[in-house]
Amino acid sequence: MVWSLLDQAWEDGLAIARQYAREHATLAAPGDAVIEGFPIGKWLETKRTQDRKTGLDTARTQALDALVEGEPWNPPHWPVSWQRRLTYASEYLAARGDRARLDDVALDAVHRGEAIGRWVARQKAGWDKLNEQQRAALEALGLTPPRAAETTVAAGPAAEEAAEPSGPKPRRSREQAFEIALSAATAYRERIGHLEVPRGHVETVTAFDGWREDVRLGVWITTTRNRRPKLPAERIAALDTLDMRWT
Repeated sequence: MVWSLLDQAWEDGLAIARQYAREHATLAAPGDAVIEGFPIGKWLETKRTQDRKTGLDTARTQALDALVEGEPWNPPHWPVSWQRRLTYASEYLAARGDRARLDDVALDAVHRGEAIGRWVARQKAGWDKLNEQQRAALEALGLTPPRAAETTVAAGPAAEEAAEPSGPKPRRSREQAFEIALSAATAYRERIGHLEVPRGHVETVTAFDGWREDVRLGVWITTTRNRRPKLPAERIAALDTLDMRWT
């Protein structure tokens, strides 16, 4: 006898969430994640929304929190997609011993299908766009803040000016221009929570060589969507990690 359909629905969802956590080591599931026909990604999104608006029952919150040790099931300071990559980065380091650090992760490192190395590189490139909690989480895993040496020597507005190289700004190759635009898209996605960028929006980022770049991100997103059939697979994959909407 099922005395409460709502209680049974909760138990069914929790069982699938437990299975997802066991298989993927995280509850930061993509919105389209499905297990055995059950839309676990949407279910978790709904529970997170309920928790933020009205608060879930304490016992249910504790049940979800207990499924993945050390990972908040409903992160308060960053998007779920960022949490997923942070969890995978932590697991990647744990498999490599106590001394492994984010600073040492190779650019081509991949874990559980996530391009962890490129994600770490984008966090460095978009460091100024991260909030304090995100920075603290990355530093706890051994990521050294960019330009740490300069900021300890200089202070005030002059410090920011001194950080940028002198001389004419170099011309970018197509690959470099894409990486810079991708870092801008990453910074926007992590700060706002999506890539529905207004067409006129300009995102300022620090490129790999220290130069600041004003990326016309809204235009770039629209153009990139239109050019998908011609994009290399690795570029599509990089944007897919940011939950890019292609249509």
